[in-house]
Amino acid sequence: MNRIRSSRPPRDQGDAHHLAEWLSRFRCFYYNDEDVLGPVTLWQVREMIDADLLSPDVQVIIEGTDSWYSYVEMEQRTNIHDVPSGIPKLACYYFFREHVYGPMSLSAIFYYIRLGKLPSDVPVCQAGTEDWKCAADFLRSENP
Repeated sequence: MNRIRSSRPPRDQGDAHHLAEWLSRFRCFYYNDEDVLGPVTLWQVREMIDADLLSPDVQVIIEGTDSWYSYVEMEQRTNIHDVPSGIPKLACYYFFREHVYGPMSLSAIFYYIRLGKLPSDVPVCQAGTEDWKCAADFLRSENP
């Protein structure tokens, strides 16, 4: 996986100022419904995700590059966070506060867990199945 680098990104989630500064270095476009919008910074996209205006699965493209990725994939490509390795690329649903949400990528669910919007033991079900299990179990199992 090619990574986008311009210098070393902040690794401490508590340092929001430095994270904002880092993500503001990357100008991008994003899809909202069928419209391509931008340019904005990755920080602005993150703020829209955190405000629940966009999903972590929103497609973004960095100016000057050729490929679209989900925001969570872009975070991985820019080395912002140490994300769990081996997150399967799955469409999933999650159960929270008596409601089922999704489908969304398993990476997006882990994004919400990392932010504290979801508990680490949130029940998750792979799309097309009825097998609900704890999100962390998807990391431990070879065949979710």
